[in-house]
Amino acid sequence: MTRPTGDGARAEFFGGVPKEIFVRRGEREYTLLGPAGPQREHAFVPELAADEPDILPVLIGAGAGFGLALLLERIGALPAPLGKPRPPLVVLDAETDILAAAKIHERFGRERVVIISESDP
Repeated sequence: MTRPTGDGARAEFFGGVPKEIFVRRGEREYTLLGPAGPQREHAFVPELAADEPDILPVLIGAGAGFGLALLLERIGALPAPLGKPRPPLVVLDAETDILAAAKIHERFGRERVVIISESDP
């Protein structure tokens, strides 16, 4: 039996969110989330202070989107800057296969989220 080779990613979903993301690099396959995956992604999301309204939040790597969802929630809880629209959330992620498997564009590609996914910036 020949083992699959090459790079790529696939996901299993439950209730519209990734339950697990499998990432293949060469002949090896890794799991992105594993046990407590959402909690690990949440751990990287900072608390945001209401007295810093002019921040431009940038997330390096979207992962499965759990941290991205939490950051959007925290930004939404901040008071809007007077006379200014809320800043977008910028996501920098060169792992386009993982973005596609986790359906990040479909789930978060709305007006307030800018996803930059250049593989070689």
